[in-house]
Order: sequence, then C-alpha cells, then structure tokens
Amino acid sequence: MNRRPSIEDNPVIAEQLKHVHSPRHVDKGFVQDLKRIDPLLESRWNPLKARWEIYRDGLYIMTVRSNDGGYRHLDNRVFQRLFVIDTVRYANSHQFVRALRLEDDKLMTMKRREQDDFMRSCSRDMQPMLRARKSFNANRAKIDAQEKGRV
Repeated sequence: MNRRPSIEDNPVIAEQLKHVHSPRHVDKGFVQDLKRIDPLLESRWNPLKARWEIYRDGLYIMTVRSNDGGYRHLDNRVFQRLFVIDTVRYANSHQFVRALRLEDDKLMTMKRREQDDFMRSCSRDMQPMLRARKSFNANRAKIDAQEKGRV
C-alpha cells in the first residue's frame, strides 16, 4: 500500500510554512526560568506542527500544546508538565520539588533583602526632612504670623 504524500515531504511547502504562524521570539523570562531548571533545556518552534517543542541537549522531550491539542503559549504549565515527564535531571519527583523549593527560598531571601535595603534607604533619605520638620512647623509658623498681624 502506497503512503499518501504529506506536507513534510515537499521541501518547498515546508520552507514556506516556516514563515507562516511563526512567533517572532521566545519570552526571555521563560527562557531564563527554563535555563534555571536545567541549562541544557531549550525551546524551539516547530513550523510544521506550529507548536513549541522542548529539547535537552538536542534531544526531543515534549511538544507544548493545550489539553485539546491546540496551540499553547510558553508559560508555567510547561514546567508542570516537565515535572511529570522529565526524569533525566532528577531521580524522582521529591528531588524535583526540593530543587524548586530551594530555588523559591533563594528568591524569597533575595526579595526580602531588596525590600529591607529599600526601607533602609527610604529611612536614610527621609531623616533630614523629619529632623527639619521637628524644628519647623509650617502650619504653626503661618498661624503665628497671622496672630502677629492682628496684634
């Protein structure tokens, strides 16, 4: 039985399809998060399927698609799916969760430090103004000037 030719077999059509429905770029934040999980992970656009695919060191891992098989943007659901299907980097799901929690703890610690630094800098910047306010009350000075004008 002869196989029916597909679009992938025609190099001219395949080349034209590369320019149809192709996203211009990958979200940089998504790429950073993907590299944070594993530096060997990368996302590639497959023009024939019109879907994103995830690879590790050049080897296919998964196609990013919605539950009904449609197009899906690259988002956090990809990481959830990687957690379920990707067993190369971590021996089991507990190690993966532990790694995510450690990463989350690092980020929370960094954010707390940034917030503390911001509060200290605000306090430092406002100290001269607060000292001046204690020695000079503009409203009180205005009332005093009005009273002197009446007397």
